[in-house]
Amino acid sequence: MPDLTARIHDWLVGTGFPLEMCAASAFRSVGFEVRQASTYSDPQTDKGREIDVLAVDPDIYGFVEISIVIECKASTSPWVALVSDDTLVGYNRLHAMGVSSSAGKSAVFAQVAKTQGKRKPKALELSDRCGYGLRQAFSKDHDPAYAACVNVLKACAAIASDRAAAHAPRLAFAFPVLVVDSPIFECELTENDQLSLKEVSSTSVLFSSYLPEPVSSCIRIVRSTSIERTATELKATVDDLRSFLGPEQEEIIAKWMKS
Repeated sequence: MPDLTARIHDWLVGTGFPLEMCAASAFRSVGFEVRQASTYSDPQTDKGREIDVLAVDPDIYGFVEISIVIECKASTSPWVALVSDDTLVGYNRLHAMGVSSSAGKSAVFAQVAKTQGKRKPKALELSDRCGYGLRQAFSKDHDPAYAACVNVLKACAAIASDRAAAHAPRLAFAFPVLVVDSPIFECELTENDQLSLKEVSSTSVLFSSYLPEPVSSCIRIVRSTSIERTATELKATVDDLRSFLGPEQEEIIAKWMKS
């Protein structure tokens, strides 16, 4: 029996389950409600798909729904993000901060407009420097990085989708995260037209796809050794976004109570 236990342990270590457990624990510890092996309807295949880890920010009202969608990829091969200082220059941050419902985007825009741009949520404070592509090193025909980005973006689109015939606007936001257990490198072109590679603990990549409607967002790629820090940072971002949308939520509640 001890030999069988050891064999099962070694098998589990070779799967992605320990990585999912670590991610779930990190987000749960900072105050998220965590669901593992949650499912959503894939808009392209019309089939159910699994979300490795879904971290939901708790809210007693339910009018502002904020989630972190986490895809975990266990692999021995490194991940390479192609980055540039100009990736997000001129890019609408509403389409880069995460995936949002139509009402969610409108609510953020309305609150920013009310302050004439003087007050913005942390979620919109994205640096121009960002990745524009992600690859798994040494991969050939099949690119696990592309598949992972598509999967996590699909899940976000499903989580933050608009409701048909809703009684109240749905302010929904989903932030995509890839958690990996192998090294992450940023690759960029230097002023001398030389490739520069730098190992990092986390990075972000702007990714877009048609699902079938166009969806885009910056995706955080985080090594497992930095997942606790990322969870803490995202909780602060989520808390700030919820506070920023407080006036919008109050208006929705007032209208809902009168209806």
